[in-house]
Amino acid sequence: MTAKGKKSDRFRNSIAFRYLGIASAFLVMAELLSGALQINRRFNLQLMALENRVESQAEFLSAVSPEPVLEMDFLTLERLMKHTSVDTDIVYSLVIDQEGRALTRFLNQEHPLIAQAVETGNFENNILALVAQVSKNQGVREVRTSITSTGTSTGQSLGEIRLGYSIKNLQQELWRSAVSILIDSILVSVLLATLTIILFNREVRTPLQNLAQLAQALASGELDRRAHLDRDDEVGILKAAFNSMAQQLQQTLQGLQERIAEREQAEAQLRIHKEDLEKQVEERTAELARVRDQALAAARAKSDFLATMSHEIRTPMNGVIGMTGLLLDSGLTPEQQDFTNTIGTCGEALLVIINDILDFSKIESGKLELEEQPFELLACIEESLDLLSTKAAEKNLELAYLFDPQTPNMIVGDITRLRQILVNLLGNAIKFTHQGEVTVEVKAQKLDQAYEIKFAVKDTGIGIPADKLNCLFQSFSQVDSSTSRQYGGTGLGLAISKRLCEMMGGKMWVESQFGVGSIFYFTIKVKSSPQSEQSNTMTFPSQPQLAGKRLLIVDDNATNRQILALQVKSWGMDYCTAKSGSEALELLKQEPLFDLGILDMQMPHMDGLTLAVAIRQRPNCQQLPLVMLTSIGQPSTELKATEVNFAAYLHKPVKQSQLFNSLTQILGGIPLKPKSSVLQLPQLDPQMAQKLPLRILVAEDNLVNQKLALKLLQSMGYHADVAANGLEVIAALNRQHYEVVLMDVHMPEMDGLTATQHICQQWPSSKRPRIIAMTANAMSGDRECCLEAGMDDYISKPIQVKELVNSLSQSKSTPKQLESLPTIERFSPYFREEDSSLIAINNEQLTINASAIDHQILQGLQEIMGNSSSAGLAALIKIYLQESPTLVQVISRAQSNQEPLAMQQAAHTLKSSSASLGAMNLSRLCQKIECLGQSQTVIGAKDVISQIEIEYARVKAALLDQSRGARE
Repeated sequence: MTAKGKKSDRFRNSIAFRYLGIASAFLVMAELLSGALQINRRFNLQLMALENRVESQAEFLSAVSPEPVLEMDFLTLERLMKHTSVDTDIVYSLVIDQEGRALTRFLNQEHPLIAQAVETGNFENNILALVAQVSKNQGVREVRTSITSTGTSTGQSLGEIRLGYSIKNLQQELWRSAVSILIDSILVSVLLATLTIILFNREVRTPLQNLAQLAQALASGELDRRAHLDRDDEVGILKAAFNSMAQQLQQTLQGLQERIAEREQAEAQLRIHKEDLEKQVEERTAELARVRDQALAAARAKSDFLATMSHEIRTPMNGVIGMTGLLLDSGLTPEQQDFTNTIGTCGEALLVIINDILDFSKIESGKLELEEQPFELLACIEESLDLLSTKAAEKNLELAYLFDPQTPNMIVGDITRLRQILVNLLGNAIKFTHQGEVTVEVKAQKLDQAYEIKFAVKDTGIGIPADKLNCLFQSFSQVDSSTSRQYGGTGLGLAISKRLCEMMGGKMWVESQFGVGSIFYFTIKVKSSPQSEQSNTMTFPSQPQLAGKRLLIVDDNATNRQILALQVKSWGMDYCTAKSGSEALELLKQEPLFDLGILDMQMPHMDGLTLAVAIRQRPNCQQLPLVMLTSIGQPSTELKATEVNFAAYLHKPVKQSQLFNSLTQILGGIPLKPKSSVLQLPQLDPQMAQKLPLRILVAEDNLVNQKLALKLLQSMGYHADVAANGLEVIAALNRQHYEVVLMDVHMPEMDGLTATQHICQQWPSSKRPRIIAMTANAMSGDRECCLEAGMDDYISKPIQVKELVNSLSQSKSTPKQLESLPTIERFSPYFREEDSSLIAINNEQLTINASAIDHQILQGLQEIMGNSSSAGLAALIKIYLQESPTLVQVISRAQSNQEPLAMQQAAHTLKSSSASLGAMNLSRLCQKIECLGQSQTVIGAKDVISQIEIEYARVKAALLDQSRGARE
């Protein structure tokens, strides 16, 4: 931009320019307003003069027209009308008679309105229409005057005079005057504004510019500049104030400069001190870092040492416990057996301590990782209570749980660590409680994307003093030293449990009253399992046979009564509770009658059996179904129980599924035979191998089934060989002769049916072994397929003792024939027809809330294995848990890759091994996948595989607990 342009911009932005514009605008407006007033006044005067002039002519014509009108002197009237033509503003004049006819007229032909009306219309014969057309124009006005007769006394009207005149000339004159006044106003306004701005510049703008220049000088640092005081008005006062401000600024600046100098000097000294401090901090930080690294290294070394030593100690301890079990199987004197039992008990106690130390060292070293697998929360709680129910029964303690119905049942987390926390807290509660009860309460709170589950473990034990609560969760610490001596323990359990809670996103705290009891609370944060979002809470199918039924609950423990009442209420049942036998007998007198009664075995004054006998003696109660609640380990009273004829026995703590299924079957009319909790196991003949010597080859690809078959045969005195597939079977038969081959049907490389066909082709019937098929399939036609392939017999897996003994007894022995075989009752620890905890629905449905593992199957395995069952069962579980994850992955991968044959083979193997260890639900799910694979399809397999993954997580957790219990 040029200097001229910048100067122009400064002028437009100046006060003078704005003042000039405002002053000019006001002056122009004032002049225009004055001119407008003058024009309006002039117009009104001229208009008034015109109206007076026209009215005067109209009056004159009215005065001279009566005689010509009466005489009809049209010539005279026309001369009178022409008289009006002198006035150029008159447009027309008419004489109208009393009948409204125009006697004569005058039209100003030169006026544009008349000319326009004549051109646009034909008004020769209708002059009144032409006048009406012209009078509609806004610029035309009309004056009417009556013509009256002067010769009569009444003044009769003879007509009227109509004069139309135009104000157009007057308006044009008005506009010319307005333009002239506007031009004069503008010129006068500009002249006045110019004079005003000259005065403004001299009196205001120039002094302000001088002050502005002084302000700029002050801003640039020239604080000694001052304004010249030459006036006494407002501008002079402003200059004086400006000089005072400049003086103060100068003094302030000098003071600031002095302070800045002082501060700079102080900052220089502080900088020196800061550098010294930084050097000291660096030296101390380096020293602290070295100390910290040494401490961390020492802590890691301690944790690693603890972990290593725990592993190193646990390995020989497992050997000691295992060898102790084997030693108990050998022939020992009673004294030697007592010593050996003591060794085993001490070894198991020491192993528990080692496991605590190992967990603690893993947590301290940060090597403990939590699993994220779906599992059933209710099953985890019930399994934890099952592990400690025997100890609670030994101390006559009530053990129960209360599960809030709004709590999600299927969650994602680490079931093993959650069970470890529960078992630890429950074990401590039972340990420090001598009478009363131990209960677990579970509630959940919905968060944004997860749940916070709150557990409360309550007991009525010795309690904890208030001053000892602060050291409760510290490592290697107990309330006092006498506690450790009296009750045992390392003091690590609570510390480990608290750390595990924190790793799960929760916390742990305690409330206790000395001598009354304690409540241990802990929370965890988990996610709900996506596979079961629609049915995530603990629900049961609708059973109309329960709705409205009346139930009598008799238990001296208030907590048990509350738990049972809440459960049956959720199923639509009506209930009454009694805390003693006498109160129950009083309730039985009421109407209507009860449909079922639940009685606790242990009650003061009158126990459950005595109450049951009294109930049977009352009228209308002989057929009342009664359910007995007993604690595990209580001695049975068979005679009284037989007299009472109980409908079912339920062990405490009562599981919801067992209670639901028992009530459903009893009230649904399904007969139940009360069963003892002790599994009746077959008595194997350990001398069978001597009576019937046989060389046996076991053809089985699954390691779990291999171990089970070998252990079962070993219990009979046989030492069998193993082959993993059909090719190995043929190779083994080529090396030596076998009397019996236990042949699995489904094996890799060469299955059992193909291997049998090769054997039949290669060896004659007199020289080939007896081939016994083993298969997990139980479908009709499977036996026929095996026999058609050349097999001699057929037994189903899991192997039943009776079937195996009967099949072996039909084999031929070269050195010695079978002399006698023991009579064995039918036994299957894997499939039981009568089980009150299950409800048979159909082949496609699983049992309701069935446990992950059938513990009676494991009990049967332990009995078969004998005194070395602990180590043997732990070994089987270890093999199963090593193989099963791979099989689950193969099933899932085969489904994704559309490979039904591979999916079928893996599902068959997992089905067989799972059933052998009691995982019946998992086995049934695998059977579904196997059937889909046989149908050469993977449609629908994805959902079943998701259920398999969930169920396997439950099975894994249950087997790990079982394995840990076996080791302990």
